[in-house]
Amino acid sequence: MTTFTPANHGVHPAIEEERSRQIFDEGYGSSHDRGHARELLAAATAYEAAAGYLESHQQLVSMGPPRIWPWAAEHWKPSTPDRMREKAGALALAAIDELGRELDH
Repeated sequence: MTTFTPANHGVHPAIEEERSRQIFDEGYGSSHDRGHARELLAAATAYEAAAGYLESHQQLVSMGPPRIWPWAAEHWKPSTPDRMREKAGALALAAIDELGRELDH
């Protein structure tokens, strides 16, 4: 299987940078992601939805992560819409890579 990489799919540089940060700074690489494709997709969706809401309403309700958020609340880190989209894109890349590994097995 060809591993999904930002370079071979024309990914925006900010998303590529965020995915690299997740892997190298946070330790969330393929071994960590194994078996978590659905959670990664849910997290990407949560960040994208929050970015859209923030753009429309100019504020986020500070009641914690959305219900779709798959992990503990302390891992929910909203910020600007652009930054949340970078996180969403990077999480989607991780999910795509993991789904590819699942299909190979």
